[in-house]
Order: sequence, then C-alpha cells, then structure tokens
Amino acid sequence: MNAECHYHKKCERFLQSLNLPPFRGSDKYDTCFCQSCHHKRGDGGAYLRGTPPMPYPLPINWARFSIRVERAHKDWNFAYHGTSFDFVHDILSSCRLLIP
Repeated sequence: MNAECHYHKKCERFLQSLNLPPFRGSDKYDTCFCQSCHHKRGDGGAYLRGTPPMPYPLPINWARFSIRVERAHKDWNFAYHGTSFDFVHDILSSCRLLIP
C-alpha cells in the first residue's frame, strides 16, 4: 500500500469512524485499489490465487483491509463478502462469516 495514498487514508479514517470491534489482521495485507495505486503497481484486472488457481478480480476503486480469522489456509481462494451493515459487528466479533 502506498503510504502517501490519500484515498486509502480516507478509507482508513472511515473504517475507524464505524467504531467496530477489534478485527484487523496484519496491515501488510492492506491494499489500495484506487486507480492511481493500481496503475503504479502495474496490475492487470485480476490475479490468480488459491489451489487450484482461480481468477481473483481486483476490486478497482476499493481499499482492502485484512481481517483476523481463526484459521486461514494459504491455498484458500480470495473472495469478497457483501453484507448488510447490521451484521458487520457480529461477523467481526466472531471472526466468522455467519449464516443467517
């Protein structure tokens, strides 16, 4: 992540304003996907991740913040989990994606 990226800093401030429970994983996995950072990295539109390798479309104009999980496997495929804000607190508190 570009330490000077204004977009990522703005996203970080927004995240902090939500007063969520502690959930952050290692910030080394935080990535800014704004147009400027994406261009500077020379990224294409997707990476291949996991075993077997699967396309991981990059979330252009979003910022990624790592979350703490109980178990993680390097072979897992990447995914984004959309949810209602009403459920975010429970998901982050339990470190699990919950089935309603």
